[in-house]
Amino acid sequence: MSNMATIIKRHNVMILNPQVLAANQGCNCRIKANCPLDGACLTPSVVYKATVLTEDEPPMHYIGMTEHEFKTRYRNHKLSFNNPKYAAATTLSSHIWDLKKSKKPSQ
Repeated sequence: MSNMATIIKRHNVMILNPQVLAANQGCNCRIKANCPLDGACLTPSVVYKATVLTEDEPPMHYIGMTEHEFKTRYRNHKLSFNNPKYAAATTLSSHIWDLKKSKKPSQ
């Protein structure tokens, strides 16, 4: 874990250097290689398509739209896929949980 001086120094470099600030405005992922939108995860109002593949059913396509940045929506989808409390949060999560209940593998 970084100490306070390192955190402040990193913050000041970002604020005082316009090139670094501009480069980081589209993404704040800690590991850029894990960004769901290749460096543009903070883009607002994104229309996206998710495809769920199973072995014995045709692909299920889900089209969604974010109100805020995509990263928040993506994080909420991942939460709804893993936590049964949010199984009915979206149409996509409902479908994923139906597959889990029927023990069908999905991608």
